[in-house]
Parts: sequence; C-alpha cells; structure tokens
Amino acid sequence: MKKVITRSAIFNDEAQVNNLCRRNGLAGEGCDQAWHWIWKNNKFYSSKWIIGWVLEFDKEIVGYIGNIPRQYTFNNKNWTAGVARSFVVDKEYRKHSLKLISRFFQQKEADLFIFSSANDLSSSVYKIAKAKPIPQDNYNNDLFWIVTPFSFTLSFLRKKNFPKVFVFLSAILIYPFILLESLIRNRWQENSNCTIEIVNPKLLTNNFDEFWHNIKNSNLSKMLSIRDREAILWQYDNCSSKNRKPVFFILSIGEKIYGYMIISHIISKEFKAKRIIIDDLIVCDDDPSFIRCLTREAFLYAKANKIDLLQVTGLTDEVRNSLSMEKPFSRKYSYSRFWYFAVNHDLKQPLKEKTTWCASMFDGDSTI
Repeated sequence: MKKVITRSAIFNDEAQVNNLCRRNGLAGEGCDQAWHWIWKNNKFYSSKWIIGWVLEFDKEIVGYIGNIPRQYTFNNKNWTAGVARSFVVDKEYRKHSLKLISRFFQQKEADLFIFSSANDLSSSVYKIAKAKPIPQDNYNNDLFWIVTPFSFTLSFLRKKNFPKVFVFLSAILIYPFILLESLIRNRWQENSNCTIEIVNPKLLTNNFDEFWHNIKNSNLSKMLSIRDREAILWQYDNCSSKNRKPVFFILSIGEKIYGYMIISHIISKEFKAKRIIIDDLIVCDDDPSFIRCLTREAFLYAKANKIDLLQVTGLTDEVRNSLSMEKPFSRKYSYSRFWYFAVNHDLKQPLKEKTTWCASMFDGDSTI
C-alpha cells in the first residue's frame, strides 16, 4: 500500500514544487532555477543546511515547506534564522501538514524560526506547533495612501464584485470625494533639506556599509535582519525579485548617508490594481523629518508612475508614528501574518518583548 512519506527537499524538486504551488493558488518562484540564488548564492547557506522538506505520494510531491537561512543581529551577536518558504499542501493531503512542520522544527542549525508570510490557514498550523505571533502588533495593520483616486476606485469596486455595468459609473460618482479628501488633508509637504537619490544596489559604496554599521551599533537591543551591501544585493539583484521592480532610495546630507528605503511594485491582474509597497525604511535616530521625506518621495514616485496605492507593512512604532502625520488609511488583518519560534534559550525572553522587533517586508521571505 502506498504511503505519504516525508523527506528532505533536494534541488531537483524545484519544478515539482512550483507546480504544487501553482495548483494551490500560490505564485511559486518568479523565475526558473530560483532555488540556486535563494540558497547557493546565499552567504549563510552551507552544505549542512537542509533547504526544506516535502510530502511525497507515489513519487509525486504533494506538500512542501522551504527553509531559508538568514542572519539577524541582536545584543551584538549574530543569530541564524530558519525562514519558512512556500508552506503548501494539496487539499487531499492536508491532514499530513503537521509532518512537514514537525520536520521544520526538528532542524538543528537555527537559533530561531520565522514564518513571515502566513495566511489564515497556515497561521492555525503554526499555532498548533507552538509558534508565536511577533509582539509587533502593527505588523497586522497596513497603512496606505490612495495615489490615483479614479483608478483606485475602479479596482476597489471590481474587488467588491460590483456588476461590471455599474463599476465605471460608480467610480465616476465616488472618486471626486476621495480626491477632495486628499486635498483637504494636504499631505506630503516638503519638510527637509536632505538629498534623496535612486541608486542601483550594485553601485552602493562603503558609505552604505558604514551607515549599516552605525544603525546596528545604535540599536543593539533590536532584532535586525542583516542589511549590508551583500545581503541587499542577494535579496534584490536576482531574476525573481526583478519581477517586483524594486527601487532603492538613498537619503544623504553631503557625503553621509542618513537613511534608505526600498519599494517594490505589486500588480493585481484580476482587479487591475497597481500598488507600491515600502519593503524597508530605516533612518538614523528615527528622525521624523527623514522618515516623512523618504515616504513623500515614494508617493511622488508612485504618482509619476500612475500607481493606485502606496502601502506600508510592518516597520517600527517610531516610523509609523511619523507617518501618521501624513494621515494614512489603514487595514487590519484578522490573523497574524508573522510568526516566530525561539530555539536558542538566550532569545526566548527577549523575543517576547514588543520593543525587540523591527520587522518589515525586508524580513523573512516576503521579498525573496
């Protein structure tokens, strides 16, 4: 009698796993042989590291969870995280899902586990496995600004399943009120003498690593994903991430870097909506004027490129408090989207504290 077996994933499984993802409504990897750069080009990967686990029935892969090594810095030490990737199981085999999670939790090379792109279904499995939602409450509450009112209204009505015949007419009636709201609130005023440039990550200089070094040393009590030049290039200069068209902004005064921001493009083909998401935003000393200056630049970029929506997921309370001055809308999710499990004893208590976390879309696998 044939049985469902669980085994370690190998690189030759990539095509089958992509098919598994797509038949379950997930996009899969954004390019062929994406696993090569995700693991083999990852400086934190070694031959001891298991790249994931699969469920297999009759030589067909029916379930998968990937395992990406990332490093974090906290209390002046580096910590290795095992980051879950594309946790997916065919419907008829979902009773075996815990077998995959069990294998993930049994790995020995990581100090903590991260599940950064959870949905409602996977969240319930992580909860059973004793993982915890990060105490950074705002990660489940997105901020957003409407950039192109008419186009946004059209996509919103499509998403709400309005009859096609009424969508255009309704948008004509509704959008002037959204436009008026934006004018009354008077957002995005010039407020800094800083210089902001769009930079190719390949052209980052030692100035950027100096900036990262200063950020790390001034935030020793924060759990920060490594953000040196090499880590950023690995994450954003590859065939998969290029589908998101990332844009890298550097904020400087004179020759010194004081902050940076990464944005990515998301396009919904179904609802014809165009979004820009701020993947990451870090400035020295959480300076409010720098934060608002960078975000204003993202808004102007979105407007120039006819984007419907500018969105923020995660980021620290300090950053979000500064952004509140620009009067964003918000959307709260009913489930936790970012979970963790501390393996190393020295991390168990600190990671329970809200002030330890600084998670953004840069963390985990959300922008990989």
